[in-house]
Amino acid sequence: MTIRMDKLIKAIATALEIIERELLGVTTNHGKRVASLCAAMGRSLGMGRDELLSLTSCALLHDNALTEYIYAERQSQCHDPMMKLHCEYGQRNVDALLFPADISGFILYHHERADGKGPYCKREGEAPLGAELISIADSLDAYYHLEQLQEEQLPEVLAFIHKRIGTHYTARSAGAMLHILDPAMFMALHGASIDATADQAIPPWNIPIGEQALMNLVELSSRIIDYKSLFTRRHSTQIARKTWLMGGYYGLEPAARAELYLAAALHDLGKLATPVSILEKPGPLDQEEFHI
Repeated sequence: MTIRMDKLIKAIATALEIIERELLGVTTNHGKRVASLCAAMGRSLGMGRDELLSLTSCALLHDNALTEYIYAERQSQCHDPMMKLHCEYGQRNVDALLFPADISGFILYHHERADGKGPYCKREGEAPLGAELISIADSLDAYYHLEQLQEEQLPEVLAFIHKRIGTHYTARSAGAMLHILDPAMFMALHGASIDATADQAIPPWNIPIGEQALMNLVELSSRIIDYKSLFTRRHSTQIARKTWLMGGYYGLEPAARAELYLAAALHDLGKLATPVSILEKPGPLDQEEFHI
């Protein structure tokens, strides 16, 4: 079967935005802003199409392991102030997807600092460029909430970047950000503009997908959906596997069986928009909760 990877990645990113808003209070469209900034920086550095597609997709999915990470903390399986598990799970998940260029370390090292004080103590030049670009875009948006800033505040942001070169930011990532962060880029990150900006960052991208790649994709989507609640971990994956077996029993053609498998993995997608307080309520739901 053939998949529009750009649409799939954007759909996963939308799911992550819903989770971030509820669980962390993160501003909306954070992933889109990080991806848009990375796309602009990548172009300014002369990256080719495949490199840009891979970088921007990883930027959009840089928080893909959020639900797994929170699940581990809620289960007291880890105390991870440096967020290593967040980075490790995230890299494992994107490694399972089919990118046209090498993405090794893009998510794993996206919380590193130029001075070596990040989770893995990688100093300037020791992490891949993709990780550096995601890092500066991620931290800058998290610190400043760029969707809320006005054009007259741009000099303050630029001074902030300059001040952190060599400590938080590498020279090459800071240089790229300073080059692209002009008034037009600033406004492109705002409000309704960000959707169009992010759409342009990842153009249409079709790939044929085999059985193993499909299963990897299902694992990724299921982790995002199921780990939101303590009571549903692995549920979507288990349903998908049972459906795969049933499709074989009933003699479905490979393409139809694959579509059924993917649909089963996504059957609880709407759960992402349901508050955890309802999903995990110990007693009966009231009328308003049932409506939600």
